[in-house]
Amino acid sequence: MAKNLLLTPIYAMFGNTTNAGTGPQQDRPSPEDGKPDTKTFNTAEQQPQQYVDNALAAQLKQLESELEEKGRKVQELQQECVDLKNKLDEKSTTEAKVRRNWKKIAKELDKLRANSQGFYQITDAYLVDQINHLKISIRDFSIQYFDGKSVPKGGMTETRPDYWIHLENSASDRDLNRYLKSPKDCHKLVQAFLWRVLIKQLFFKFEWLGKDYCDEFYGVWRRLRPLRMVDHERRTFLDDPEAERKFHSWRATTIAMFLDRLEPRKVDFDLKGRTDEYVRRIFNTLRGLVKRDEEKGCKDQIAAIINQAFSLDKEINRQAAHVRWISNIQQVKTGNYVQRVKQDGVVLSPEVLKRGKSTGYELALMIDPNITTMVLSCGNGNLYAVPIEGEDNPYCNEMWSTKNDVLITDGAQRFMHYYNNTMSILGVSRLRVEDEKTIPDGSVVLAFAPYYYTDSKGEDYYYLAVDPYGQVFYPIVCDYSDGAGSKVFIADDPDKGADMLESKDLMFTVTGGSVSRCYPMALVQGEYVEEDDWMSNGEEKSKGKKN
Repeated sequence: MAKNLLLTPIYAMFGNTTNAGTGPQQDRPSPEDGKPDTKTFNTAEQQPQQYVDNALAAQLKQLESELEEKGRKVQELQQECVDLKNKLDEKSTTEAKVRRNWKKIAKELDKLRANSQGFYQITDAYLVDQINHLKISIRDFSIQYFDGKSVPKGGMTETRPDYWIHLENSASDRDLNRYLKSPKDCHKLVQAFLWRVLIKQLFFKFEWLGKDYCDEFYGVWRRLRPLRMVDHERRTFLDDPEAERKFHSWRATTIAMFLDRLEPRKVDFDLKGRTDEYVRRIFNTLRGLVKRDEEKGCKDQIAAIINQAFSLDKEINRQAAHVRWISNIQQVKTGNYVQRVKQDGVVLSPEVLKRGKSTGYELALMIDPNITTMVLSCGNGNLYAVPIEGEDNPYCNEMWSTKNDVLITDGAQRFMHYYNNTMSILGVSRLRVEDEKTIPDGSVVLAFAPYYYTDSKGEDYYYLAVDPYGQVFYPIVCDYSDGAGSKVFIADDPDKGADMLESKDLMFTVTGGSVSRCYPMALVQGEYVEEDDWMSNGEEKSKGKKN
């Protein structure tokens, strides 16, 4: 019985323990001769070992799985290291290339600085803005004080000193009296007169250097400037363009040295005296057209215009690029073809001819090959096609910034753009100019690039509009039924585009009005030339009165 009791815990471990402690059951083997059942005992010993083996096998399998996963991660990390190394090598190569380019550019910059001697630079946009500001000031002054005025019956009263000579030469003999006697047009003559005074008496006289230096510098400037030759067609040209470049480099460098040494108070005092003299002479010339109660306001505004002109002249002469004012009979040139521009009446404001590159860009015109029409960009953002001989509009600009013969922006550096929503559906779009930061969403910028072709006369070109995606468009001009200014549009097909723009369905979406006709227009680059009066600067002869 004691042996049976000793076996009881073993049975309890391996099951069959329901009646443990109550004696052997019928389905349990009975011991023989007081010895345990060997077969049953061996089976009991094997069961825990099997459990251990199974547990170890499961654990081994789990470890193998983890090892395999870690192996995959190691491979991924190794591949990532290879990729990073390749990127590093690529960046190292790029860095080395950048360093080489940087050194090259740095050397070129040092060379440029050495050659340019630190020339003062102004952008074309700033230059155009300052010129337009002066144009508007002169136009507004002329309208305010001389619109509706005419010469009194007794004629103009002479008061010395005056600029009567410049008033006479502001119009032809036939037109001078007509403008003076016309209440409608008198202000136009005054406007032309003021510009003539500025060009002949003030610009390039360097009076903003102060009286201690301006006369001496002007004398040297006149003696050193290259002579301009005149051909059989009275077109001017330089015998040695390189000499002119060196001359204007000298001018800019010398003025920079002067400005560093000037005493501002003394210069301001001298300028006030010079301004008063200009005001006195201009007012004396126009005195017969000014009411007594308007005299003070008139003089104050003349003084403001003179100070504005001094500031502009100073900015122009501080930079190396050469700017010329053209106020006499003009010509417009494209390629080798020169067209004389008819100048009846008066020149309300001069044109500007810029030579040299202060910012890498030059100014040019956009005209038709026959030199009858030019494209303007105006303050409202529209582009207009107008006659070259038309009157000047101070709110529009005929100059375009070019680089390598590509027209990129207008003179105020506004970008041209079109509307993709109409171009993609209709094949036509408005063409407008806008500052870079205010270009509308959905618009695409473009430039005018030359398209070269060869015909029986040789190689020639005309401009096509090209966007950054390589799409090419044709300029289309539309005239309006109400006589409004002709606007410029673009189309992906010149003929189909012109027909589309004439559709009344586009009145409120694209053309903005009733169109009488639309037609493709070839455009090329042009420039102003002049029948030069270079040597007669400030040395005109009076037509009737002595000065």
